[in-house]
Amino acid sequence: MRKRGIGGKLLVTIGNWLRNRRQGVCIKWKQSTWEEVWSAVLGHLLFLIFVNDLEDNTSGIGPTVIKFVDDTKIFKEVRDVHDNIRVQADLDRLVE
Repeated sequence: MRKRGIGGKLLVTIGNWLRNRRQGVCIKWKQSTWEEVWSAVLGHLLFLIFVNDLEDNTSGIGPTVIKFVDDTKIFKEVRDVHDNIRVQADLDRLVE
């Protein structure tokens, strides 16, 4: 997050929001047990920040990167062995 310019009090606030969160449900005056949870909305936002520059670290995949919430799809037509090698190198870089 610091690489994206998020720091200081905002970074501390986000960290506090993600740590030690618990939630319970009450239905017809009956309370469930409290369980630890992650904030879904903030989690998705942080994931989008994390993958925002995904295609910047590739050379052969090209512009066809689709990102939605917590799902990323990468498309490339492979016409020959050279395309295959470039795509595999990009995938290896993404894994690193």
